[in-house]
Amino acid sequence: PEDNLEVKAQTVDFEYVDGEKSPSKLILTGSVVISNATMRIEAPKAILNTKSNKAEFIGTSRIYSEDQSPIQADNIEVDLDTGDAVMLKVKSIQED
Repeated sequence: PEDNLEVKAQTVDFEYVDGEKSPSKLILTGSVVISNATMRIEAPKAILNTKSNKAEFIGTSRIYSEDQSPIQADNIEVDLDTGDAVMLKVKSIQED
């Protein structure tokens, strides 16, 4: 089942492949938040690749999930089809 994604950012730039009507990438900058019903990811920048259905979160990023403690990582790459993620310099964070 597909989850609806909510996407927020200060700016969104669209990148097109020649001849295509739909953007191949969305480049989000400034207070990026991407969320669905069970998870939220915050980052300073993100690139959503509409062809591969992958998202790359660039810079210090945080993942909030309803079933685990928040996680912080330097960069996160997520396969939006499977939910699989690759993270660099991961640590659990304590929320006040």
